Amino acid sequence: MADTVHRLLGGNVQLFRRPRSKFWQARASFNGRQITYSTKEESLAKAKDVAEDWFLTLKGKAARGEIKTGKTFKEAAERYIDEFEIVTQGERSPLYVAGHRRRLTLYLIPFFGSKVLGEITSGMIQDYRIHRMKNGRDGKPPSRSTLHQELVCFRQALKFANRHGWMPALPDMSAPYRASSKVSHRAWFSPDEYKRLYEAARDRAKNPKKERWRSACEDLLDYILFQVNTGLRPDETKRLQVRDIEVAWHVMSLAYLNQDKDISEGYRELLAPAWGPVRVLIAAQQKYGDGVLLPLYTALGNRIHLDGRRLHEEGDGGRALVAEALAEADLDPSLIEAMDDGSLDEAVARSHHEGMDQVGDDVGTPTISVNGSAFFGPVLSKIPRGEDAGRLWDGCVAVAAFPYF
Repeated sequence: MADTVHRLLGGNVQLFRRPRSKFWQARASFNGRQITYSTKEESLAKAKDVAEDWFLTLKGKAARGEIKTGKTFKEAAERYIDEFEIVTQGERSPLYVAGHRRRLTLYLIPFFGSKVLGEITSGMIQDYRIHRMKNGRDGKPPSRSTLHQELVCFRQALKFANRHGWMPALPDMSAPYRASSKVSHRAWFSPDEYKRLYEAARDRAKNPKKERWRSACEDLLDYILFQVNTGLRPDETKRLQVRDIEVAWHVMSLAYLNQDKDISEGYRELLAPAWGPVRVLIAAQQKYGDGVLLPLYTALGNRIHLDGRRLHEEGDGGRALVAEALAEADLDPSLIEAMDDGSLDEAVARSHHEGMDQVGDDVGTPTISVNGSAFFGPVLSKIPRGEDAGRLWDGCVAVAAFPYF
């Protein structure tokens, strides 16, 4: 609590001193807004003179409309961060929300807190940039990314105030003297870095430091493979809705499908090397069971479709590519010999017909069967990810259930 309060100019000004402070403070109200001012004086007599001059100056500004009224930035910022924390629960990382609260508490509120929202201008924002560059931690200015994140938080607080009608318009926050550019970049692994990551995770899953960690290490490997193949961020993955489905894979061969059809010689030559990988898939299925088809198909598909490697362009007919896929799927490397084993073609044909006979020979891949209703497709120009893929699957289930489809 303050010490004794002295009233000046008919009670319009209050003069008081806070505990543990040697200076007198002046306080007055204009248009419903209370304004406090430090006289920087220890003497009560001198403080009274300073307070009276300050009040008369303010009164003149008020008469000319120079004193803004309304919510202060501190009031808006405190309301904003409370709402932000509640609304983004489960969507934003708690660390991200805590970072916004820290930026407001340590930097933004001390600088802008007492300012009425309508007083905040582009010039004042530039003053903040300069202030931060001059007053960094340990004498070093903050990084450009750090300052950018502070201004992102500041902009969100001002938008909050604008939505509530406390601020009619947002000031221009662009940095002068410098061309706009992307400040932060989403990190991606290079192919070599990704390979090192999943190989290390795979080795750890096979040989955990402690047996009780085996399940967690296996889950980590699955998570890494899922993240890379979907392109989702961790926070996006956490928001995924799970569809409880069971998938049975069949080996389908375009080479087998078109072997007796009238196709161009160029297309026939392109399909010729395709026998090798499907024979390996059948051999792996016979040795390990149906569960091996998805990881081996994925390993082959990533190299062919994502890395752009074409079997007919590979000098060895794709043997090195298939060997790499077997290694990634942690399968017996001797399965590579199945590429030249024509005795497997009957099993290839059988698996092919089990899937394709449900829709006929006039279609290709992909062909799926949902709860006993089979159809060709869906064919898309872009792979859906996350919940978009889930909604597409829901649509396929709905269409397949329609009796006249």
